[in-house]
Amino acid sequence: MSVKSKLSTTFDASFVKMTIVALFVASLVTANITATKLAVYDFPILGEMTGSVGAFMIGVSFLMTDLLSEVYGKKTARRVVNATIIALAATFAMVSFAVWMPAAADYSLASEFAAVLSGSYSIVTASVLSLILSQNIDVSVFHAVRRVTGFRHKWARNMISTGTSQLVDTAVWTWLAFIILPPVFGGTTVPFAVTISIITTEYIIKMVFAAGDTAVFYAASGLAERAGLIDESSFAGVPSDD
Repeated sequence: MSVKSKLSTTFDASFVKMTIVALFVASLVTANITATKLAVYDFPILGEMTGSVGAFMIGVSFLMTDLLSEVYGKKTARRVVNATIIALAATFAMVSFAVWMPAAADYSLASEFAAVLSGSYSIVTASVLSLILSQNIDVSVFHAVRRVTGFRHKWARNMISTGTSQLVDTAVWTWLAFIILPPVFGGTTVPFAVTISIITTEYIIKMVFAAGDTAVFYAASGLAERAGLIDESSFAGVPSDD
């Protein structure tokens, strides 16, 4: 039995696809739930940087988007992205309902529950809008690079698509959450210099993770190729390696 046959037998195609989709959904939802916590990231050379815990999860979500694009094509990746955005909006609605529900008299953690789970309207709205834009840009740029490189140079399409879309995501989210939307929802804006600092720090953190996940992208997509999971019909017109 060939290696491809053995891998095809070991890895059920539909299960692999649903696992990638599930990890994408989980990373996006988790990123937005944990976005309000700031952490210190200690990177070699760069040193310590303060950023949202959600930055790591957002990095995972873009890795999953690139895997969906690499293995299943642009149409599938875009459908999953847009369906997940709907799921994210629904999650916020359900969490808001849970926070709004009156707590039992003997439940002493109502304020802590609300503080952890209820983000401001400006942050929630900014998150949904920035993800609609950035995740779809990620898919489009990924396949634009792939039309040029064919099935070679995976690092190029992974880094270029992620670098472009992460910059859009970080800039749009920060600008909306701290400059544009607070006056709309009765909040206060953040000084321009602070906004630029947030964008810079978050983007650097995300790109460090993007560089680190390139090896994971190579390993996972290579395993999918050897297992025969690549949807060849989705890549008509893409240059071959020959």
